Amino acid sequence: QGDYTIPGISFSYFDLASKTYKTINSPSIDITVEKGSGENSAGVVYSNIDKQDFQILEEDIRYINNSAPIFIANGEYLFGSARYYIFLLLPGLLFLAIVFAKRRIELTSKDIVGQKMKKAQRKAYHRLKKAESHISEGGKVFYDDIFAAIYGYIQDRINMGIAEMNKEEIRSRLASKKIESKTIDEVIKVIESCEMARFAPMGEVSKQDLILQTKNVIANIEKQVG
Repeated sequence: QGDYTIPGISFSYFDLASKTYKTINSPSIDITVEKGSGENSAGVVYSNIDKQDFQILEEDIRYINNSAPIFIANGEYLFGSARYYIFLLLPGLLFLAIVFAKRRIELTSKDIVGQKMKKAQRKAYHRLKKAESHISEGGKVFYDDIFAAIYGYIQDRINMGIAEMNKEEIRSRLASKKIESKTIDEVIKVIESCEMARFAPMGEVSKQDLILQTKNVIANIEKQVG
């Protein structure tokens, strides 16, 4: 209840007839509200509206989600955080790890070849020593040991595959390693002597001379290959 004034309203528009903007105003209105006949009729507030009061109409009106919101504390954004820098650096670290692993594999492979080269002479002398123990025996066991010694030495020392082990390829590979032609001829001579004694029905080659010749060939190659 009480006396109230409804303020006037101002409205501007463009007059097409005069081609000018005009403004019209409504006067204010004074009203008096009398006390109602009921008690506590003024100041009624409606509250505690349940969402069941609302219904979906043609699926264009839905009740707003009133679940608890999720807040992010100030300073805990992904940008600038520890996780951000981890994600940022992770691709680079993975790349470096792959490069390092690849490099390690390559070095390991080279080391295996290098170890075989270093042990080539020792393995050959071990086989020659085994051949010496068969000098007094008949048969072809002695020549098999000599053949295994010279073939195994060349294969390990200049890194040749089993499929490449023929006299022509051996001569070519030794020449590419700057081995003297005289030494290469001696290598081929040892191989041919073993082949002749192992497969051809001919007189045996002097066993002591063949062992000495094989040792000299290996020593000469070691000097020249370094």
